[in-house]
Amino acid sequence: MQPQNTGPLVTPGRVAHSARRGMIALVAIAGVSSSAFISNAGAANAADAPSVLFVRGADRSGGFLEANNDAARTEQLADINNASTNGGNHGWATFAGVLRDVGFDVDQVTEGAEQGGPTNGLPVDFVELDLDRYDLIVFGSNNAVYTAAQVDAVDSYVRDGGAALFISDANFGGSWQDAPNSDQQFLDRYGVTVYQDTGTYGVDADEFITPGHPVLDGVSSFDGEGVSPFDVGNATVDVTVLAQAEGNVRLNPGDRQGPSRQADQDDAAAWVADVGAGRIAGHYDRNTFFNANGAGTNIGRFSNEQYAVNLFSWLTENSSQPTLTPGGAGVSERNNGQTDIVRVPLTLSAPADVDVAVDFETLAPSGAGLAIPGEDFVAASGQVIIPAGQTTGFVEIQVLGDNQAEDPLFWGEWILVRVTSNDAVVDQSFFGLGVGVIIDND
Repeated sequence: MQPQNTGPLVTPGRVAHSARRGMIALVAIAGVSSSAFISNAGAANAADAPSVLFVRGADRSGGFLEANNDAARTEQLADINNASTNGGNHGWATFAGVLRDVGFDVDQVTEGAEQGGPTNGLPVDFVELDLDRYDLIVFGSNNAVYTAAQVDAVDSYVRDGGAALFISDANFGGSWQDAPNSDQQFLDRYGVTVYQDTGTYGVDADEFITPGHPVLDGVSSFDGEGVSPFDVGNATVDVTVLAQAEGNVRLNPGDRQGPSRQADQDDAAAWVADVGAGRIAGHYDRNTFFNANGAGTNIGRFSNEQYAVNLFSWLTENSSQPTLTPGGAGVSERNNGQTDIVRVPLTLSAPADVDVAVDFETLAPSGAGLAIPGEDFVAASGQVIIPAGQTTGFVEIQVLGDNQAEDPLFWGEWILVRVTSNDAVVDQSFFGLGVGVIIDND
């Protein structure tokens, strides 16, 4: 029988739809149980809404500039469950409702409270938390000190296609020393510094630095009160400044109230950046998004609501890089001692302006219908380059022939190929895997 390379056989979408029953045997390669796979698969199909996680500070950890008791310190935290419209409130329930109304799934995690009096709280364990459940993490009223491993986890999440928003405000923590430093631990990874709290001002459309940016679409102005802008002059990522800081900024020496100086061209009230496959942004004040009658300002003033929706939409789009879809291809099995090549396709959603490097490795799971490295194919790992302007590349795997009849798993024995890339967003509809199928001829 003359073997024949059948070329492209299946797309991940077809695999996910047609072979759902067979996937239970494969979930171990993704590090999840079969029950978790069923739950996640159903959620992925049913909920296309971008998922946002707000990080709230621990009870009693806010408001050292204004609050003088535990209840007031807790109320000073920006909280998506605080629906108060009392004068000077610090609630974000209206903000969360606006996001839900336009299709976001909104959740919140609270830093742990320590025993005793005013506290900075205990950090959220981002190492253990399943960050991949979320499209965006919002650092809104966080005050805890985070470990290097926890910062690493967030940084990796972003660079792998997640997003983070830093809404700074120095009215947190137990002192000036603590105020901006919870955000700063994360921003250090990108060469951005957050200033301490000072000044009150809005930014009008004629002051926008990048007026054509999608975040500013339909926005005539936004404002803040007691603002904490950012120094982006030494950023290690490609920052786009949307609006510059105005008036004075207060430097952050890290251990005391800092001195003030006039804002310059490196100081931003609002900025965005692409980081690997993900996105980050900074906004100068939490007050912009308070409930009606909120402290200083609120989400209903000026274009604050439109700005918020635009900002969250941009952060969760991840459209700065093309999507990379690993596909499937098949080849008829040769006889014992003969070999062939199966070419697993890698397809970009759009041509990139630069070469796209794709790392790959064949996996060695066990189970009926799964190809065995060394017996059915030659294990391989390496890198495929999809040249700028093109959309397709191939992972080539050597297939080993035999004369043994084997039980197929949908069309034949499956070779599983894990794909990663820092230059594209890998489609995870089939765990980021490509499939080579050895079609049995015995």
